[in-house]
Amino acid sequence: MLFTSSLLAALGLSCTVSALNPAEKAFAKAQRPKPVIEKRVAHQEFKDHRLRKRAHNYLNNGTEKFVVNGTGIPDVDFDIGESYAGLLPISGDENETRELFFW
Repeated sequence: MLFTSSLLAALGLSCTVSALNPAEKAFAKAQRPKPVIEKRVAHQEFKDHRLRKRAHNYLNNGTEKFVVNGTGIPDVDFDIGESYAGLLPISGDENETRELFFW
């Protein structure tokens, strides 16, 4: 192969070496799932089942006060999806003023 590549290069021709034959390339390309793009609407499920499967909904009475409005973040022109942020005390002490921020 080295001799052939050198000869082709000397003649000003090029060759492409591929590990897959054309039929294998077509099969590999066909096996890749197409990306799913769907605009998220707040408080509604996704229409596509693949997006619904991986979209977790952790909203409950305990997490409601930490919900981030995914469409209201400055300089971000898309919905970031489900997100939670807030401050938690770092101890159960009554006089504790230090808090831990999380997002």
